[in-house]
Amino acid sequence: MQLAGQAVWVIFAALAGSVAARAAEGLGPAPGTGGMGASPTSALPVQDLSSDLLISGTKKVDYGNAKVPSLGGIPLLALWMRQGMDTYYYGIHPQLKIEVGLKVLPLHLANPEMVRRWCSEAKMAARVISPHFVKLKDAGEECGLFYMVMEFVNGPTAGSHLKKVKDSGAPGLTEAEALDTCIAASEGLAALHKEGIINRDIKPAKILIPKVQGRQDLDFKAAKLFDLGYAHDEVRGDSGTLGKGLLGTPAFMAPEQAMDVKNAHKPADVFSIGATLYALLSGQPPFKGQTALQVLAATQKDPHTPLCSVRPDVSSATAALVDRCLAKDPAARYADGPALLAALKECRAALGH
Repeated sequence: MQLAGQAVWVIFAALAGSVAARAAEGLGPAPGTGGMGASPTSALPVQDLSSDLLISGTKKVDYGNAKVPSLGGIPLLALWMRQGMDTYYYGIHPQLKIEVGLKVLPLHLANPEMVRRWCSEAKMAARVISPHFVKLKDAGEECGLFYMVMEFVNGPTAGSHLKKVKDSGAPGLTEAEALDTCIAASEGLAALHKEGIINRDIKPAKILIPKVQGRQDLDFKAAKLFDLGYAHDEVRGDSGTLGKGLLGTPAFMAPEQAMDVKNAHKPADVFSIGATLYALLSGQPPFKGQTALQVLAATQKDPHTPLCSVRPDVSSATAALVDRCLAKDPAARYADGPALLAALKECRAALGH
């Protein structure tokens, strides 16, 4: 772990301020958090994590009347979500009294190359300032686990919400909801592109939709992109890749990215937003297949089923925007996040209230 431990210092040097310096950008105090001996009201129900092997070797701290696992002194109160090989926990910072999420790299993946990628992700995320990108607050290593402390968003991913909508019998989100979600995600994407960062893995599962404060309904206009595990910094050369090859999610991946991840530039992220919008409206990605290879082949060779065929109620302007985003030729798409954002806003304005 010596190389891994040395690499963590790269994170500390790159982060734009400590947790305390970033507190003003956070969510604010969680209601009733009190001191460490208090029993706060949590956004997520406190879970018994004693059987969670990933964090079984962490330090135990007092929380209410129980001993709970912790990282960086932050009590881990619940499993927030899993995304691929990463696990996210929910906690409340004991001094700042803010709710936070902690992304943890599994021990078996903490080899020097994976730690290098982890450091690159942290450095990129620390530079992005946008209300539509989940803020990174700190990062570190403890008990052999590498972790990032980030803003907690109390709400589902767009992917899990879409599943709930489909289970209710609807084909997908309303056009206004889908556009609001993708406008917010494109705000975050524009902030990434401003920093020269290519996301390379935008999809419904990588967009969080917060609940309206004090209510259960969702604030689609406040949606946030999160996770830069596959991102690449075109300015500084930092990358989350392991060289050439497939990297991303086939159903939402641009054709040129499927050929070689190094071909993925800003128009590839535009393609992914278009595929995400298509999925949120239709309930399915624009290209399908029985296997990942079939999906990739369809993405490169086959036309997508027109959105108006699966959602006739969607406006022609939105359908045309999706068609342009999904063009095979990157030059035929919107050039970048800001250009896509402007077009999405025009579609939304045309819908009215």
